[in-house]
Amino acid sequence: MKILGIDPSLRSTGFGVIEVRGNQMSARCHGCIQNPKSVLPSRCLVRIGDEVLTLETADGAVVVRPGRPAAPDGVISGSPPSGGGAEFYASLIDAARSAGARVFVDSSGEGLRASAKASPEFLKVNRAEAEGLLGRPIKDAHEAVHGAMEIIENGAGSAAITLGADGLVWVESKHGPVWSARPPQLKVISAVGSGDSTLGGFACAAARGLIGEDALRLAVACGAANCLADAPARIDRSTVESLIPKIEVQRHAF
Repeated sequence: MKILGIDPSLRSTGFGVIEVRGNQMSARCHGCIQNPKSVLPSRCLVRIGDEVLTLETADGAVVVRPGRPAAPDGVISGSPPSGGGAEFYASLIDAARSAGARVFVDSSGEGLRASAKASPEFLKVNRAEAEGLLGRPIKDAHEAVHGAMEIIENGAGSAAITLGADGLVWVESKHGPVWSARPPQLKVISAVGSGDSTLGGFACAAARGLIGEDALRLAVACGAANCLADAPARIDRSTVESLIPKIEVQRHAF
């Protein structure tokens, strides 16, 4: 088995490939993929992907099988980088779509607004972010569902709104179904990073081909596990797996 490691940067991305055989590991190749300033930021990731697809080891072995994308899904979380502007995320979503990739987004402010208009596969926001995006308060789960529906009507393929200790609501697609979920009561260490972990859970579920209740349980379990972690996003797989059956899930008719 070959393992490709990436140290990402739009302009200078380092990479290394190791091969694992049993308990033995050996370095196969390493280097740096350079993007000149003439390449637009929106095309940098695409060019890096193209370079990764053509990587070969010293003996000529191809690292990634031809025809298979190195990263079929993309996750965008947080604010755009300094100097990127609000449209930076939108350009990434457009580039990913052109490459046949799905994009999962959790952002805020103008970056969120631009991302929502770019029609990502999945958009997750918290209550405050949803209120800013939609321009109205969200007082309860019922209003959150209608907010998620509006986000989908404006272009997103799927939308979830987190409501803190009250869990989240998820409109799976334009034609439903509509779900709500709530984690069990926990002794929270810190909730910082729980939204990012929930988004990661949804992306992981999609990569595994999970839908509906199974996808929702995994996503909410990831967010809940983050509350128990020693540091943000340092979630433990066993904790996630132990929480999955404890998530309270309901399917709603709207």
